[in-house]
Amino acid sequence: MVRASLFASILCATAIAAWACGADPAPAQGAPPDSASPPPTPPDDAGGELDANADDTLVTPPAGAGKAYCDAVFGSVVKALDTCCTAEDKTTDLYELSSNLGGFIAMRCESKLDASIAKGRLLYRPGKAATCASASAARYASDKCTNLTEPADDPAFAACTAVFAGTVKSGGACAEDFECEEGLTCFGYTPTSEGTCSAPSAIDAPCGRGASDASVFDRLVFMRFGSHPACVAGARCDDDDRKCHPLVPAGGDCTSDDSCEDNHVCSVGKCVARADVGAPCTTARSCKSGAYCNQRVQPSVCAAKKIAGSECFDPNLNTECIGRCVADGGALPGNCVSHCGSR
Repeated sequence: MVRASLFASILCATAIAAWACGADPAPAQGAPPDSASPPPTPPDDAGGELDANADDTLVTPPAGAGKAYCDAVFGSVVKALDTCCTAEDKTTDLYELSSNLGGFIAMRCESKLDASIAKGRLLYRPGKAATCASASAARYASDKCTNLTEPADDPAFAACTAVFAGTVKSGGACAEDFECEEGLTCFGYTPTSEGTCSAPSAIDAPCGRGASDASVFDRLVFMRFGSHPACVAGARCDDDDRKCHPLVPAGGDCTSDDSCEDNHVCSVGKCVARADVGAPCTTARSCKSGAYCNQRVQPSVCAAKKIAGSECFDPNLNTECIGRCVADGGALPGNCVSHCGSR
């Protein structure tokens, strides 16, 4: 079995920060909602020619805006997988999982945006959409296959999280956080019932989505446009009791990454900052993107992931290689091999 870390690097890291894999959105540390500026009313001629250079101009979404966005962000990744992955790559569980989930995310993206647009709950920034589409097309071009397994660090991708802006005011009905005005959160929504836009919840107060029987995939993916923290600054919404709890500082006890302050992870029950190459580590989760925890040396240290042709010792976990660790017959050491164009 190939560990989800490589799958995540292909799909979650390439989601251009507009979607995430895991639980509810991480707590935002921005300004409280009473200082947020509501989106302006779109101009009367919004349906005419759009100025792609006016990055922050908000207009009524033109026909097909949702599909165009989803195709640019997620469709480009699915196409790149088909182009960059070899016939052998396509026989792996990793490819099947990445391709199928990528297609599912693209479909859900379009259906969610279309529903929100139809209800008049979103405005659109054509300039941001153009910037986002250009960045995605450049990153996942047919000659850029290595980018599928490398962190998406192009600052142009920030435009992808600002393409749409919610219009629903406090107290209004909502089906997603992003339908609410900047700084507000959608409280109590489920896949089959709407919630209410409200200010972020205080510590110990109820927060986030309502309980539901949504499919595992629906619970794993969500869209981010703007800032819509479920809880006040310094707190996060617990996925189990659906209440706001204080973020745990470095060294504090934790049960999940969501428990910890920004840029920290929960490793062996403690919140720790993600470590650079050469720094001590306890688990693979302790290291920054592009590194793994080398536990074959003592004390364990973060090391750069290995390129194809390097020796590897974890074919079942697959944390060492940028691509895949293959050990014929289970004999170690194995060899790192390229996966879908990886180094």
